[in-house]
Amino acid sequence: MSGLAGKLLAWRLYGTGLENLRKDELDIPEPRENEILVHVDAVGLCFSDLKIIRAGASHPKLWWKNLEDRPLTPGHGTLDENGAYTKSTEDLLLKNWGRK
Repeated sequence: MSGLAGKLLAWRLYGTGLENLRKDELDIPEPRENEILVHVDAVGLCFSDLKIIRAGASHPKLWWKNLEDRPLTPGHGTLDENGAYTKSTEDLLLKNWGRK
């Protein structure tokens, strides 16, 4: 299967500090088996994301240490249309499809 047409925007961390948080334009990935592609209009960062941005590769949750070669895309968790927090995108999708 060939890649999907179009681009997406991603804020990615290439080192320590906000000056190393860059907006990249990337190809839209092709979903693999048992995956779906979801359109996201907006994202936000929480305090734990800010701690990783401030610490960069020295943050203990990062198991790779070269952010220049493998940048990190911060963010986790999702808010639904009413602003309620869900732990994962899967929770949000299941809720919106009436399965939760």
